Amino acid sequence: MKRSPEIYIKKSIDLLIKPAMPILASLTCSSIIGLSDAYLAGRIGTESLAAMAFCEQFWFLLSLTTSAMGSGITVGLAREAKGSAKAQNFLVNSLLASAIMGVALLLASLLLAHVLKLHPAWLNGESIEIAGYFEVCAYSMFPYTILQSQSAAFRASNRSGCVLRVWLIATVIELCLANLFVMLGWKSLSALAVSWGIACFAAM
Repeated sequence: MKRSPEIYIKKSIDLLIKPAMPILASLTCSSIIGLSDAYLAGRIGTESLAAMAFCEQFWFLLSLTTSAMGSGITVGLAREAKGSAKAQNFLVNSLLASAIMGVALLLASLLLAHVLKLHPAWLNGESIEIAGYFEVCAYSMFPYTILQSQSAAFRASNRSGCVLRVWLIATVIELCLANLFVMLGWKSLSALAVSWGIACFAAM
């Protein structure tokens, strides 16, 4: 018996589009946070905006590291039977490895901030502000790494909706706090970094 095109379309939607939509939405949330922070940094000052653009290149490299680990977790969990003892052990070990990586990235960021403080002439005197931003942002690396691992585990267990919920929580908290801090007069990149750190911890 031949299957109608409508059946194939419905299957494609169920298997591909529906699970992908929450992930796409979570990536959109991340972009919204970036755009909002860039706008607020511009309001603080052009120097802050330039400092943020410089820092974002390093954060992009660090986020690639956490994304790579998340991809490994997704593939590893997908290979194991759902709910099996092997899958549970793999998940626990993955979260432990993520925690270790989060601490390593935190220390690397703090080290870079310290180096920039020691050599302010490297960036035409802007190193102090950049270093301060790095220092505060560094403490969000641990919860951010855990969030990436949690999202990977949700994707592997076909719970993409949980991924969306996590990033929606982080986005709403970050946007509200960042705008509130700037409105109250805390016109510094540290305000944006603190907002992101609190959002990451709250969404865990």
